[in-house]
Amino acid sequence: MPVIASVEPMVMTAVVDAMEMMYGQSVSVNANWSFTSGGYPSFDVQSVRLASPHPIYAGSNTRVSLVMQGGGQSVSEPIELDVSVTVPVIVMNQPVAPGSLIQADAVRVTRVSVNSAPANAVRGIAGIVGRKARSRLFAGRMVTQPMLYDANSVVAGQPVRIMVESGSIQIATEGVVRTGAGIGESVSVELDNGTMLEAEVRDDQTVVVWN
Repeated sequence: MPVIASVEPMVMTAVVDAMEMMYGQSVSVNANWSFTSGGYPSFDVQSVRLASPHPIYAGSNTRVSLVMQGGGQSVSEPIELDVSVTVPVIVMNQPVAPGSLIQADAVRVTRVSVNSAPANAVRGIAGIVGRKARSRLFAGRMVTQPMLYDANSVVAGQPVRIMVESGSIQIATEGVVRTGAGIGESVSVELDNGTMLEAEVRDDQTVVVWN
C-alpha cells in the first residue's frame, strides 16, 4: 500500500512556497485541494511539487497538477486548488499630520486578505516608524508607501525654509519644494512670488541657495 499520510503536509508546503514566491514572505496560507481525476499513485510518495502553465494565485486554481515522486517513479495528476492568503499590513492607531515623524505607538500590524492589500502596502513596523507622513494619515486606515517619505529628505510639494547664503550674509525666506531629494542633493524650489531656484537640501526642513 502507498504511504499517503505524509502527502497532505507536503502539498501544503508546496502551496506555501508558491504563495511566498508570489506575494513575499510573512504570508499566512490556508488551502483545500482535491484530485479532479486519478488519485494517489501505487508507489510511496516521497516528494511533491505543483505544476501549472500559469502562476498560482490566491483563490481558485483549476489548471494545476500535483507531481508526486518516489522510488524513482513520478506521476502527475490534475487537482483543484483553492487558496486563501493573508498578509501583514500597517494600520494607523491615530492620525498623523503631514510632515510629522511617525512613532511606534501610532501604528499597528494587522492581517488582511492579499486581495485586499495594495501591492505597495507597508508590511511591517520597520517600514514606517521613523519615517514621515507625506500626507495626512487617518486613524484606522491602511498605509501605503507613497504616503511616506524618509526623514532625511524633502518631497515635492513640501513647504521648506530657504536659506540664501553669500559669504557671511544669510537671508531666510520660505518656499515649496518642486522635486524630491535627499540631504546634500540638488532640488528645485519655488518662492512665494513664483520664482524658481535651484538649492541644496540641508535637512528635512531647510534648503540652501548659494549666491
